[in-house]
Amino acid sequence: MITGLLFSILLAQTGFANEITPPAQVKSCVACHDIDGGAADDDSIPKIASLGDTYFRKELSAFSKKLRHENMAPMMYTVISPSTKDSDLDIIVAYFAQQNQKPSTAADSALAAKGKIIYEQGLPAKGVMPCTACHGDKGLADFNIPRIAGQNIGYQLAQFEAYTKQTRQDLDSKMMTKMILNLSIDELTALANYINSL
Repeated sequence: MITGLLFSILLAQTGFANEITPPAQVKSCVACHDIDGGAADDDSIPKIASLGDTYFRKELSAFSKKLRHENMAPMMYTVISPSTKDSDLDIIVAYFAQQNQKPSTAADSALAAKGKIIYEQGLPAKGVMPCTACHGDKGLADFNIPRIAGQNIGYQLAQFEAYTKQTRQDLDSKMMTKMILNLSIDELTALANYINSL
């Protein structure tokens, strides 16, 4: 696995750091996630630009080993399989790590205001911790924790459902499931709108 400075070295060696045309390993990703990883055309598809290289690499490995089973998994299995080389996964992560995520304008301001309270303060009466405890004030990537700031609302809601049904069981899924099970769909929708607005 390649992290940190080595990603920049890899980009320089492969010669695509500043190219518009992505490397061959990325072309299947671009079909859904766009060339900049922004997934602008489909709210149900995640933004993967600047997602966080350690987290992203582990999630690609989870798909290659068929350890993720939510609704998008079958499509991912056609792109990332057990035969996918580790070096190819490294190149995918390195490419999207260099893409800047564009600000989102999809959030409903009223819902976002309600979600902000949950994100920053939690809901102690329901045993829900503030999201800031793990994701920080701005929702940026931190080692195993993904960037969630600006993430598509539809994708977030699908992942909340996956955690609830325990069809997604990776990394801190038990913690996520525990928190989400105590939130109503209205609260989750508000939270997703706030995260999208970050």
